[in-house]
Amino acid sequence: MSAHVVDLLGRQREFDVVRRFLEDAAVAGRALLLTGPAGIGRTAVLEMAMSTASAAGAWVARAQGVADETDVPFAGLSQLLAPLDEVVERLDPGPHAILAAVLGRDQGAGPLVDGGVVVAAVVAALEEAAGARPVVLGVDDLPMMDVQSAECLRLLGRQLPGRRISLLATARTGGEVEGLPEHRLAPLDEEAAAALLATRAPWLSRSDRERLLREADGNPLLLCELPLWPGQALGPHLVSLFGDRVAALSTAARRLLLRAALADPCDLDVLLGMGVPAADDLCQAGLVEVIGARIVFVHPAVPVTVTAAATATERRRAHAALAGALADRPERRLWHLSEASTGPDEGIANGWEESARHLLERGDAAGAIAAFDRCTSLTPPGVARSRRAARAAYTAAAVGGDLDGVATRLSPEPGSGASLWAAAARAQVLVQGDGDLDAAHHVLVDAVEAVGVDPETEPAALTAALDTLLLACRLADRPALWSSLCALVARHGTRIPPDFAPSLRGEGVVPADRHDPTETVRVGWSLLAVDRLECCGPALRRVLDDGLRGGAAGSGIGAAVLLMLDAFSAGRWDEAGLLAEQAQVMCASRGGLAMLARAGQALVAACRGDEVACREHTTAMIGWAAPRDARLVHRYAVHARVLAALGRGDAETAYHQACSVTRPGVFGPDDPGRLLVMDLVEAAVRTGRHDEAVAHVRAAQDAGVAAVSARTALVVAGAAALAEQGEQARSRYEEALAVPGAQAWPFDVARVRLAYGEHLRRSRATLAARLELTTSLATFRRLGAEPWIARAESELRAAGHRTPRVRGGVPRALSHQERTVAGLAATGATNRQIGERLGLSHRTVGSHLTRVFQKLGVTSRAALGEALRAVSQD
Repeated sequence: MSAHVVDLLGRQREFDVVRRFLEDAAVAGRALLLTGPAGIGRTAVLEMAMSTASAAGAWVARAQGVADETDVPFAGLSQLLAPLDEVVERLDPGPHAILAAVLGRDQGAGPLVDGGVVVAAVVAALEEAAGARPVVLGVDDLPMMDVQSAECLRLLGRQLPGRRISLLATARTGGEVEGLPEHRLAPLDEEAAAALLATRAPWLSRSDRERLLREADGNPLLLCELPLWPGQALGPHLVSLFGDRVAALSTAARRLLLRAALADPCDLDVLLGMGVPAADDLCQAGLVEVIGARIVFVHPAVPVTVTAAATATERRRAHAALAGALADRPERRLWHLSEASTGPDEGIANGWEESARHLLERGDAAGAIAAFDRCTSLTPPGVARSRRAARAAYTAAAVGGDLDGVATRLSPEPGSGASLWAAAARAQVLVQGDGDLDAAHHVLVDAVEAVGVDPETEPAALTAALDTLLLACRLADRPALWSSLCALVARHGTRIPPDFAPSLRGEGVVPADRHDPTETVRVGWSLLAVDRLECCGPALRRVLDDGLRGGAAGSGIGAAVLLMLDAFSAGRWDEAGLLAEQAQVMCASRGGLAMLARAGQALVAACRGDEVACREHTTAMIGWAAPRDARLVHRYAVHARVLAALGRGDAETAYHQACSVTRPGVFGPDDPGRLLVMDLVEAAVRTGRHDEAVAHVRAAQDAGVAAVSARTALVVAGAAALAEQGEQARSRYEEALAVPGAQAWPFDVARVRLAYGEHLRRSRATLAARLELTTSLATFRRLGAEPWIARAESELRAAGHRTPRVRGGVPRALSHQERTVAGLAATGATNRQIGERLGLSHRTVGSHLTRVFQKLGVTSRAALGEALRAVSQD
């Protein structure tokens, strides 16, 4: 069957049905009716089944229902039995006489009225022809056959069980045959439909591809024959389906049908008031149904057929009529007015610009980008058009992640009104594409300074430029760049959002039901800086979900990175890994945000002892960051390497790595190494650098790092306890563990407990040491932090306590994410289907499954279910 799998994309379910049907046919007969609407692929599946049966050695016969032969008795049965001429001659006289009459050999035979007698004769002929082989009959469009043949085959289908004769037939929806079991073919899923369309026209733009997928609604025929652009001729099969019926309509009925074809489904209820008599004509023609107050097409090919047959003038008139009827639906009315327009129209363009702003505020990124593009196309040439084109380019790049579309949208020489939008769009390409942070900084600073304090400057354009500059400054994280941004914000403070300036100071502003993707991500960075990202977690997840669906892909990358960093800090490491992979899928591994996405994977790998993965991710991050002086990316890479070194007990390496980011004893209020405080101090203490440890704790305390959040308070207090050598150490540890809200950061708390347990053991407080060490060990095990598990177990053994390992080690070795992927694979889902559900690439899914197979000791998907059950019982 493999040769047909390529031809019939997305029909795995049908392959399974056919396989089971043919397996049954080899031992005992059965009947099956494949049903579905026109163009759904019934004939293709039937052909695949018959070819497979023939290749397997079955005796195969085919027939086709033909409309011109419906008045000819037994025409269909004659077609099916045509290869049996010689066999009929060898039959006993009774069956011979019956079939001779059916096949038209005996012109003097009377009419055959007993279908059961005919069926018995047909069975005798088939068994004689096939000998010891199974028989498979294929009948396409069974209800289209003459009444006598259809009835005979229906009776035959009911008598097949127990024989090695099987009947596989097809029928359009509505033509089901009583008494025959049915399998209804469903539309292709989105992935298969997209793949089929790509084989026909791989060069289609995203918007055209989405339009065709929407119009086809998973129908293979429509995907192969829909007009790729307005005015293109219909494919021959589409013409044969409904073309004649549309052409035969009255002018009024065709006008109403065209309006229905151009209307949105939510608008179809307005059509009945525009032509009730015409609607009756459409129903009688079998093109639509009236359900309640709505017009519903009988097949998705109907609107395509009437639209392709209409002239451009007819389509514009239909759109104008719909616009007039939709006064209470402004967005739909605007769209129809645009389609009715014959050229630029400033009034309609203004409407689209206003609509785009509202869509963006509601979080509809794809809709906003399309609206900005539509606004540009309807604007007369001039300054306004340049400004709108630049705004569309910026929105598509910053929110939608479409960096390639910037050059095609921007005018070669944008007017002054477009300069800020154009600068922001070009800087987005520099930051997210090339990662040239200095060039982006210069472009944006020059553009903002060029407009000065001109009161005519558009606030939204100024905010877009500063937002992009803020992104560049975050990735670079250099004082010189930050200072120039702060100066610009101070200069233009009254014309930018009130939450902008606080975000520079790391002050969290809790958003009240944020929906604009850019604002949501900006506030998210501010809240991450103070460890309060949960305040806008739902808003960020909305942005991420929209990005994974292809909407706000640009903002979605930032949302994924923020959620990932927060998930790691909060001890949700499997979630952090998944978010990192989702971010990389959206950004195709380009730009600084892609490298930040690697940070989540590097940190998790470091803490779980996967040295190879940690080294791979951090090497890539540092290699990208070094030539660009992108210090934020470099710092996260170093943090991962420090944690990996501490986990394996290499304090000397950890110390030098940490010092490359923050110097011991030197700590400014905005020092980027505040979360490395405990790492550097622990490394210093373990390598005998006690003075450096004490100096660094004092510098962090003087800088007020502990006041930033509960997490920084825990980290500074834990560092102070580590650096304390006297009798005060115990109280220092107790103070650290008593920090309000500290339990939200389980890995940091477990590290403090581990260090406290080590101190207590050395102080011979054995029972207290065991309590702290056991508690920390439980957290490390829950997180799967293997190196830290080993450290805690070693300390417990030194404290005289045995720590049995988990039997087999498998439950700990298999992460939550690997379990999720394996569980879906065990249900029969393909790598692509799993990827679609989890927002991963199919290659990433394949990598997860490879690791799962190795960990569970299985070699196939078929064994996954049992292996997972065994793990859950372990």
